[in-house]
Amino acid sequence: MKIEPRRGVIEGFYGRPWTTEQRERMIDLLGEWKLDTFLCSPKDQPSHRVYWQEPYSEAELSKLRNLVERGKKVGVDVGTSLSPGLTLEYSNPDHLQSQLARVIQLSDLGSPLVGIFLDDIPTTLQTVRDRENFADIVEAQIHFVNGLYQKILEAGMELDIIVCPTQYCGIGNEEYISKFGSGLHSDLNLMWTGRQICSTTLTYGDAEILRQSTGHKPFYWDNYPVNDVAMTYELHIGPLRGRESRVIENMSGYLANPMELFESSLIPLRTIANFFNDPEHYDPDSAWQQAVTELLRGATPEEMQAFLHFGRTVQDSCLNGDASPDVSKALNDAAFKWRTGDGIGAAAIFESLAAEISRHAAILCSADFTLSALQKEIMPWVMKYQLGGVVMGEISSVLRANLTMPDEKSINNAINRVQELLNMTHANRYRVFGDHLEMLLRDLIEEFRWAKERLH
Repeated sequence: MKIEPRRGVIEGFYGRPWTTEQRERMIDLLGEWKLDTFLCSPKDQPSHRVYWQEPYSEAELSKLRNLVERGKKVGVDVGTSLSPGLTLEYSNPDHLQSQLARVIQLSDLGSPLVGIFLDDIPTTLQTVRDRENFADIVEAQIHFVNGLYQKILEAGMELDIIVCPTQYCGIGNEEYISKFGSGLHSDLNLMWTGRQICSTTLTYGDAEILRQSTGHKPFYWDNYPVNDVAMTYELHIGPLRGRESRVIENMSGYLANPMELFESSLIPLRTIANFFNDPEHYDPDSAWQQAVTELLRGATPEEMQAFLHFGRTVQDSCLNGDASPDVSKALNDAAFKWRTGDGIGAAAIFESLAAEISRHAAILCSADFTLSALQKEIMPWVMKYQLGGVVMGEISSVLRANLTMPDEKSINNAINRVQELLNMTHANRYRVFGDHLEMLLRDLIEEFRWAKERLH
């Protein structure tokens, strides 16, 4: 059983599961990056949550065995998880036995760790028998998990068990998690995502609240860079931020949940590896630059430059206060110029941005782009990036046509054109430039309206 805190990746997102080839590459990279764990638990793999009572098929076991063996060669522990909670009857011995049978299958093929996941499931007891046997869901879950672990011990299996509760985020001393954690066997790891499902920060102090209330240090399921469900239109390729270096001293493990977009996930995952390899000296922006340079090493200098500029416009996530730091500064500079009477200067900034984005977008869209797999994943965001460049060019034209705020007709034309640009931008839901471009367009419309009112 592993003693040191685990560090690695959990394929735990909603969406199309990774391919076998992608999982193999992930394992190899984890070994190269000096991380040690890969937990293969995709939510939308049918055998994971829907057909949980059935034994693993020989095909599934063969694929997993190959991953486990590959992991052993590079120092990475590979496992998967049980996720029966959608239709589990906690008091049903047959349900317990079905999960024990799966654990035996996993142990026999050499997997050193297993997850028992009760996340994203009904929060109340669903059957009459369970309601007769247990006071509440927490009591039922403790009975099931501890009972399964006891059978694992009786069978002589030595496995690292990671348990994800139904309430897996919060302050850490709420009634559910305090009762669940306190009742959970002391050998079992307790998963936790932090204050939020996608937590802005992970700190030693927050970890200590959970430890004191449950008797377990948190085993972090860090929901970054995942972009599933409500985050689908965000591209999480920015660096890891907001993880206090001291939190490593107060955790039992850490697994980052990536995106369905495999190639894109490698950039933030590489920064996570940098954090764990040297937490005291970790710098997010330097780590990001290093990750992009390393993972795009086959790109041409022009492709690298284009991707770096594009990548700095799609940093929208719970971890980043500014989704597009370079472009937002330029937009703010332009706004200051037009508000202080320098419409020509403002127009010049927009023209420069438009030209730069157009140049980079053409490279990123090229049929000759070196990294075709990455290109395919990021293309929806590249198209929004390109649209943003077109909009900025149009803003320049509108400003130049209205340098002296002429007659009412001209101002009305300007308002209508900027509203069209806003509608075009807003209709594309992919998140590029954060809210900066849309806010600027809205401000410009209002300021043209104020100028119109001053004519009367």
